[in-house]
Amino acid sequence: MTELIGHFLKASPLMALFLVIGVGYLGGVIRFPGEFRLGTVAVLFVGLAFGAMYPWLTLPAEIMQIGLVLFVYGMGLEAGPGFFRCLRHEGLRYNVIVAFVLTFVFGVCWLLILWGGMPASLVAGMYCGSLTHTPSLGGVTETYLVLGEQSQADQAVAGYGITYPVAIVTALFFYQIASWIKTRAGYVPVPPYVPQPPRTIEVLTEREPGMRWTVARIEKDFGIVVTRCLMPDGRMLIAHPEMQLPVKTWVVVVGAHEKLEQAAGKLGIFAPVSLETSLIGFEVHRYLISNHALAGRPISGLDLEKLGAVISRVRRGDVDLPVSESLVLYLGDQVRVVCYKDNEPEVRAFFGNSLQIQTEGGYLSFGLGIVLGILLGLVPFPVPGLSTPVRMGLAGGVLLVGLVLGALGRTGGIVWQIPPTVNLTLRQLGLLLFFAGVGLGAGRTIVPTLQAQGPMLIFLAVVLCVGGYALIWGLLILCREGDLSRFFGTASGYQTQPATLEFGSARADRSAVVQAYAMVFPLASILKIVLSGLLIR
Repeated sequence: MTELIGHFLKASPLMALFLVIGVGYLGGVIRFPGEFRLGTVAVLFVGLAFGAMYPWLTLPAEIMQIGLVLFVYGMGLEAGPGFFRCLRHEGLRYNVIVAFVLTFVFGVCWLLILWGGMPASLVAGMYCGSLTHTPSLGGVTETYLVLGEQSQADQAVAGYGITYPVAIVTALFFYQIASWIKTRAGYVPVPPYVPQPPRTIEVLTEREPGMRWTVARIEKDFGIVVTRCLMPDGRMLIAHPEMQLPVKTWVVVVGAHEKLEQAAGKLGIFAPVSLETSLIGFEVHRYLISNHALAGRPISGLDLEKLGAVISRVRRGDVDLPVSESLVLYLGDQVRVVCYKDNEPEVRAFFGNSLQIQTEGGYLSFGLGIVLGILLGLVPFPVPGLSTPVRMGLAGGVLLVGLVLGALGRTGGIVWQIPPTVNLTLRQLGLLLFFAGVGLGAGRTIVPTLQAQGPMLIFLAVVLCVGGYALIWGLLILCREGDLSRFFGTASGYQTQPATLEFGSARADRSAVVQAYAMVFPLASILKIVLSGLLIR
């Protein structure tokens, strides 16, 4: 049976590609203790298994390159908007910590090559695997393939394949221990942001004697959104920022539970009757943002008051975002809008609300951005102490361009951002192609490498992971940022690992964990690509 399967796979490499992807998907959905699952990385392990059984089975290198480009460019676009903001103020501290720890781990690996006599390709693969970073592995394998050293590329993938699952398990154990220590010390995680059903507040106070509350002031002071106002004279109006609210005004508000309680205590009381269901003359709808003219713009720049509309909620992917005037909208966001009934067709056209337009648009900018990234990856950068200049390579160049263009959002009429659903789909497809390709190619070396150096690689991966996490936590404590949420977010960003992010988010304040993760993830990705490339120099 095995020989028959091998015969079919040899006759059709395309069949081998999708068989590995399909079987890998089945393995990726299996849940392990701690609600952890391998996800798309299971495709790599299945590819390694098939490659070990059929050593002659390989795929064209272009398949891996296409997959790598799709993944890292989409990742750059997603992380770009918050990256450069996070390098200022609070984010700078976290990025310095992560950069220091990554450099420290790089130094240890460099000593293993220099004094330990370990092959550079194997150590580079271990570095990428212990940090669970696929783009840096892509950069390493790409460099070896350009130099015509297929065996070195395969050895790097073998080191990655051995140490990757070890790093995941080590991280989850460390997180569990950290959570247990903090819980014993009385730590209680803050619940995540969950928008509550709209409430109605009766305004019974003035902001200051003789000075009325305004919609803008309420939203700024309490972090909630005012959608409609029932004035004392009986008029029901869509709220706009400069609207003044006399005593006895009823306002419909949306926000987190504790924010609503705080607002009601300061403004007056919760009204005995909710106005949420009183929609005579009004419409409430969810719209999909597909109008490219809105992409990359904050809510304050939409001039919704001219349309007689207000945004009460924003959902991006699976996450509800706190609404504020400074919140930037992107293609694919879902917005909940309250507007006057007569204006609804105009409001719908304003947001677009077209899935087809959303998926058809943006491919010109997508292709152009990748071309710019490939060109940047070819540019040589001289490094003191090295005889040959260093290139960022395919992964590094495309990632950096993706970060910059993602931060810009748009340039004139060109919208660089793509809808989150499209971005996620392309990234997942890229990972599947890359993992299947490198797994099949490196499978023939995985068994010999595991037999000869497996125990040593596993031991070193555990040491590097535990040492890195301990160093991060210690530096955060020195900076008076030893909160469990900050540690989980920073460590997950350092690891660039969604699995550890989800694991940590379930045990701490999710919003704080995600915020810290987003602050350090892009810089950590770029540094890993650069440092792993230096290891093989």
